[in-house]
Formats: sequence, C-alpha cells, structure tokens
Amino acid sequence: MAKLPRPSDFDFSKPSSWPQWRDRYTRYTIAAKIDKEDARIRINDLVYTMGSDAETVYTSFKLSADDEKNYKTVLDKFNDYFVPQVNVIHERAVFNERTQESGESVEAFVRALYVLSATCDFKDSKDDRILDRLVVGLLDKEVSKELQMKKTLTLT
Repeated sequence: MAKLPRPSDFDFSKPSSWPQWRDRYTRYTIAAKIDKEDARIRINDLVYTMGSDAETVYTSFKLSADDEKNYKTVLDKFNDYFVPQVNVIHERAVFNERTQESGESVEAFVRALYVLSATCDFKDSKDDRILDRLVVGLLDKEVSKELQMKKTLTLT
C-alpha cells in the first residue's frame, strides 16, 4: 500500500475552514491507521500536521496531565477555539427576517431557509418553521394568501 501524504497545514488565517480541515484530517488518520495509535501519538500527529502555529494554540489550552493524554479532549479544545459559539436568538432573528428577494426563485429561497435554519436549534419544529417563513416571505402576496388558506399545507 502506498504511503499517504499528510493533509496540508491548517490555514490559521481562515478559522472557519476548521471543520473541513478536521474532517479531512480524520479521514487521513483512519486511512493511515493513526487512529489505532496511543492517544499521545495521535495528539502529537494532529498538532504536527496542523503546522507550527498549532503549537501556540495547543499550549494556550493549559491542559491537565490527564487531558494531555486524551485525544478527544484535545480535539474538543481545538473545536472550541475555532468554531464560534452560535447565538441562537440572533440566528432565529435572521431566519425570521428572511424574505424572498427580487429575482430570487422560490427554490433558491427555500434552500436559503434550510441553510439559515441549521443554526436555529428548531429541533422537531424545523419543517413547520421553514414552511411558515416560506409562506409569509414570498414576494407574490397573492400566492402567499392562497397558501395561508390551505389547512393541510405541508413543506413537502
């Protein structure tokens, strides 16, 4: 089997790319069987593969001796560092203010609502919320009124 090339260094100037880089790195560790190694080896491989900037971030975590031996804890610390906390109230406000834009197709509007709803923590009411926003946010107010009169209207 050919030796796999390591993923490229993580670009610290683009922290929003962390989830994609992390997922790519995870695939690499499975393919290269690094995921079967001791946690300390896995942690050192992660930090080394991320690049020299990772050293500064890693040492800023101030990990306990036990946490320094726990791969999941270290990965969670990097997740917390790179992935911003979501303000659900703000995300829902943005979702609730979204209306169909001039020249935007209904399909594009629905896709945008799905994307926006992903960070709203709607749980089981997600489809109902998207449906409500779709009906109310349509540019064609006649179609909107027609849809509002249908008792059994569903998102599908």
